[in-house]
Amino acid sequence: MINITALAVAFVVAAGAPEAARTVTFDDVTYTRQFVSGSPPAGLAEYVRADETVENWTTLVAVRCFPQLDDPGAAAAELAKTLKKSNPPARFQLLVKEDKSEAMIDFLTWPEDASYWEFNIFRYLRLPGHPGLISYQFAHRFTDTSPEATEQFKQDRQRWVEEMTRADFPVDFAK
Repeated sequence: MINITALAVAFVVAAGAPEAARTVTFDDVTYTRQFVSGSPPAGLAEYVRADETVENWTTLVAVRCFPQLDDPGAAAAELAKTLKKSNPPARFQLLVKEDKSEAMIDFLTWPEDASYWEFNIFRYLRLPGHPGLISYQFAHRFTDTSPEATEQFKQDRQRWVEEMTRADFPVDFAK
């Protein structure tokens, strides 16, 4: 038998959940959270555009919490090592703030069959109230590598990297 009181409480809690935590805006595009995983303080939340899914996306924003990590530069360098191991020809750019409070890595990678290319930016930082490190991610998948598309990507990449330096995404892993 269904517990009506518990069901009513669950409905009220769900209805009162802050919608702002369920969406993020990056580069003037709104993304809706479609996947959340983990147990606090660790966690992963993935956001995609309204017409896409986490299985089929062209751009994605994600937030992760790594409570066991404390060095943004080391976290970004470890991701670079993993990238080079899985795709040796892939290139990356690693930036660490002078005070070592944040680090950012951006890279272009592709699967073995080269059916698409994927550009990623990860920004690692410490946030008050959260143990360890938080990472913000932006990813863009594409298949058009024509000269025009390549030129557009170069412009987009610069804008996305700059945008990521100012990003302030919600850290919300509640289901």
